[in-house]
Amino acid sequence: MASLVRSFTLANESGTVTGGMDGVAANLHLGGGGAEGDLVLKNEEGQQTIHIDGGDGNLNAGGNGSNADVRLMNDEGGLTIHLDGGNGNGIYGGNGTEGDIDLLNKGGYTTVHLDGGNGNAVLGGNGSNGDLRMVNAEGQLTAHLDAETGDLILNGISLNDILSQVEELKAQVQRQAQIINDLTSRA
Repeated sequence: MASLVRSFTLANESGTVTGGMDGVAANLHLGGGGAEGDLVLKNEEGQQTIHIDGGDGNLNAGGNGSNADVRLMNDEGGLTIHLDGGNGNGIYGGNGTEGDIDLLNKGGYTTVHLDGGNGNAVLGGNGSNGDLRMVNAEGQLTAHLDAETGDLILNGISLNDILSQVEELKAQVQRQAQIINDLTSRA
């Protein structure tokens, strides 16, 4: 029977520990002692497709003919999040879950919530006015829904201004009707 290695240590030329593997706890340690710990995985042609960079804390996946996907699953093995590197898509939810996305401000409070279960987008709150701005192909703002004022501005024309003008016209019509009424009642 072959003897088993329970753990081993990696060291540089001067004997400083830079990594190791603990067979009892099943841990792999890379880096330290003046060295960055990187893990590189290659495809069958020897080309790098995954690089975990301990120095910068980056995870790079894909390239060299590989489209990297990140697939996260629930405790039953159902896919609930799929980040598709080949097409640049993010798919959230399914398999018994609703895919929600929250965007937080610097204080850690939700200011944008996309609700996959109900199909709602909630913008603002927690100290932020959630405006919806739409631009054309040239990048010009053509529609703006202003959450602070409740105004809808289309091509620079404010719905609140139009409503205010309508109210003013209604008041003028009522005044004119009253004048006509007064004149006809005198006659």
